[in-house]
Amino acid sequence: MRMLRRLVALAAAFSLALCAIVFVVWVLGVGPWLNERHGTSDVYVWNGKLCVGSVFRDGASDDDLPRFAEGWSIRVASWKRLRSASGRVWTATKIELWCIGLVIGLPAGLRYRPLKRLYRHTQRKRRARRGLCPNCGYSLCGASDRCPECGSPKVEVLKVLIGAPVSESVTGPAAVGSLVICAAAALLWLLSFDAVRVDPHGVRQIFLADGKFWLGPPFPGGETPIRTQGWNIGIASWSRSEGVWGARWTSFSVDLLAVAVTAAIPAAIRYRPRKNKKGHYKKCH
Repeated sequence: MRMLRRLVALAAAFSLALCAIVFVVWVLGVGPWLNERHGTSDVYVWNGKLCVGSVFRDGASDDDLPRFAEGWSIRVASWKRLRSASGRVWTATKIELWCIGLVIGLPAGLRYRPLKRLYRHTQRKRRARRGLCPNCGYSLCGASDRCPECGSPKVEVLKVLIGAPVSESVTGPAAVGSLVICAAAALLWLLSFDAVRVDPHGVRQIFLADGKFWLGPPFPGGETPIRTQGWNIGIASWSRSEGVWGARWTSFSVDLLAVAVTAAIPAAIRYRPRKNKKGHYKKCH
């Protein structure tokens, strides 16, 4: 049994590491770093998708270009069978990298369930304050020393109330790292309006401007976009543009203030004001 637990823990750690690698590749693939623009490689990344099977042969003649395609396509994946005028047949498959990352990270998500543990701890504490059994929720009114339903000792109520607070669900190093990231993001947000506005024209790959962190240039080389599509939710945006000279590129931006607020959540959980350790619970008359 111990060996099985170790194997499960090892598989979960490997799943988490592989999931992180996939999401890093996805972020780089959305930008211009890992994009295969012509689709001549057998395995490549294009617009955040993992593509297996070349769409165009490198140096192929006009007779080898795809003239007919059949297959299927959904939101996260597609499969095509291509045919050329010369009779050559080949297939091409595309899968969203973020979808692959979610599937790969499923074992890690099942293994590491901090939110579920946090919910169970809060539920036990809420039950104890109401004079209920922390384990099954049965009323302890009139019970002598044990829960009539599950047999748990009545002193378990006091143990839950004076036990580890919810703030200890976040470790100290994680809270400190959270504060450092929050402070750095807030400082960059303040300075990005003037002091470190390093790229006012938006032609660099990574830059700060107007309180936002930009990944991917809105205007590469000063080329003006003539067609743009994407989304914008206020604190973040993503766009795919096409320039007047035929170039295609993507850009992503996120508000540094939103990053600072999000990064401060673990520290706020860890360093929240603590109540009286003895607590209080409903008394039965």
